[in-house]
Amino acid sequence: MKVRTSGSTGIPLDILIGPKDLRFRGAVIMRAFFANAYRLTDRVVSLADFPKKGSPHWYQSLGIRRHKNIPAFLGIEEQIKELQGENPDLLIINPSRFEVIEEKLRETDPHAIRPRIVMTGGNVLARESRRRMEAIFGVPVIDLYSSWEFGNIAWECSHRAGYHMNTDSLVIELIHEGRRVSPGERGELIITGLDAYAMPFIRYQIGDIGLLSDHRCPCGRGLPLLERIEGRNNDLIRLADGRIISPFTISKILRFITGIAQFKMVQERKDAFQILIVRGKGFSPETVETVRREMKKPLGDEVLLDIQLVDHIPPDPSGKIRAVISRVRS
Repeated sequence: MKVRTSGSTGIPLDILIGPKDLRFRGAVIMRAFFANAYRLTDRVVSLADFPKKGSPHWYQSLGIRRHKNIPAFLGIEEQIKELQGENPDLLIINPSRFEVIEEKLRETDPHAIRPRIVMTGGNVLARESRRRMEAIFGVPVIDLYSSWEFGNIAWECSHRAGYHMNTDSLVIELIHEGRRVSPGERGELIITGLDAYAMPFIRYQIGDIGLLSDHRCPCGRGLPLLERIEGRNNDLIRLADGRIISPFTISKILRFITGIAQFKMVQERKDAFQILIVRGKGFSPETVETVRREMKKPLGDEVLLDIQLVDHIPPDPSGKIRAVISRVRS
């Protein structure tokens, strides 16, 4: 299977994942599920970015490991209608997707959706977002830290004392200025996968910042903990007409335009955006016009687009290049 990274760092990457890799990754993520009271007969619904699945497995007809993905391209009302209709036992939701549907969810009947377990992934889960999710869904939120390159990297258990790092399938280093950090220090996550056979990653700079913990989780599991993860908090785009656009919508458009090696979009005002582009293979004057045309589809014809060609996009102070940044807060 070939997937393309979400482009959260602005540099899309095609990744090959073999059948053996998928089976191993499935076992790793199931450990996190079972540790949080998941049952094989639970109905799972995802509001997150997953590759398109093929035909249902035979065991799903027996009510085992049922899983439905609600795609982001559906309208907000349709997403909520499907979510209410499915009434999941386990809801997996991207924090950005929650921000997009939250207001409409409150306007309908937020208590109509009562999963037994709620898990998040795909973006950094801010404390305020966690609090609002728990108020709507009525259960504690469990956060997962995953990537296309490695599958699940770390996860919370019900004690939420930190993120259990999967050090039996990954070598996880936190590095700052060439040295490994001590507990409580920020460091860049450098990861080596031990289960990747189709496309190995060795000491891969995933682009995220984390804090190492020296505590042990009360659950008794021996896996070391990350205190928290930083650096994946792409911003929502708020437009003058009241619409809210997920940053992943923007990334998905830009990463598939031929001629772009790297990109970054900054929203200065509700109607003004700056787009930085590093030229890539196949770049031509038409590339800029394609960017302008494609970006006006989700943003509207009236927005101002300042497209600049640059040789290099510097990282943010956190050490990561965020592909989409909004300076509009309300």
